[in-house]
Amino acid sequence: MELFDDRVLLLCWAVAGASAMLSLTLAPWLMSGSIRKRGLTGRQSRFRLAVACFLMTGAIPIGLLLLFGVAHPVLLVAGVAGVLGLFGSVLREPRLPVWGRHFGIIVLCNLLYLGAFQAGLGRCRVLGKRSVDGASLSTIGKALLMYGQQHGQFPDDLRRLVDEGLISENSLLPIWSDRRHAPQTKPYSGPCEFTYIPLPQDAPEGLMWVWESPQYHRGEGAWILYAWGAVKWVTPEQLRGDVDRTHAWLAARPKTLPSRGATTSAPDQPAGTRPSPGS
Repeated sequence: MELFDDRVLLLCWAVAGASAMLSLTLAPWLMSGSIRKRGLTGRQSRFRLAVACFLMTGAIPIGLLLLFGVAHPVLLVAGVAGVLGLFGSVLREPRLPVWGRHFGIIVLCNLLYLGAFQAGLGRCRVLGKRSVDGASLSTIGKALLMYGQQHGQFPDDLRRLVDEGLISENSLLPIWSDRRHAPQTKPYSGPCEFTYIPLPQDAPEGLMWVWESPQYHRGEGAWILYAWGAVKWVTPEQLRGDVDRTHAWLAARPKTLPSRGATTSAPDQPAGTRPSPGS
């Protein structure tokens, strides 16, 4: 999943960028109006006004840099530089009037970009964990191919890959699964929450091989491992369409042809996954 393809994350970046631009444009203009109305002597440069408003908008991040700088000297230096720049731009003669409508705009910008930043971090965490499932399916695909080369046939169950040492137990569980710390057994009989269909050898690449349920990603979509190793993120609608297309292809295919897996099941029931304990 590419970060630039996620609409929620793009929206967070857009809100954060818009609030920063608001701080650098509208707030200096309002501050200039306050300077003229109060009859302050000396002309304030637009650059100084923009820098002052930018640093005022970044007051909270500067404070966080000072806080975390206790353990990281580099952050402390950045925080001290921000404080010096803030006071230098605001308190230097002639002093800037920091109270007024422009201050309200700056507070609004703080709330906007901090909220967008927090939401963006949460979304990055979700996307990062989502990518783990994609990597797990890619690993399963490579393990299936290695198993087929070693045994001349594909396993009837994904747990066989664990017994052969080709993957770990956690590779059979989505990252959001509640059972990622299941006890290890030999042969492995723990949970496997990916669905697996042993396809025949003549199966085209567009058919589904292994996939997960969209429930592990808040119903937004799921990862699919297609025949011969391609991994793709799809929506729930696309997932149902691929399942129907795979079952339709299997139903139309003569049952006498050799199969890719060790066993063959009815086309309307996924094969290669035995019930896990407690499921």
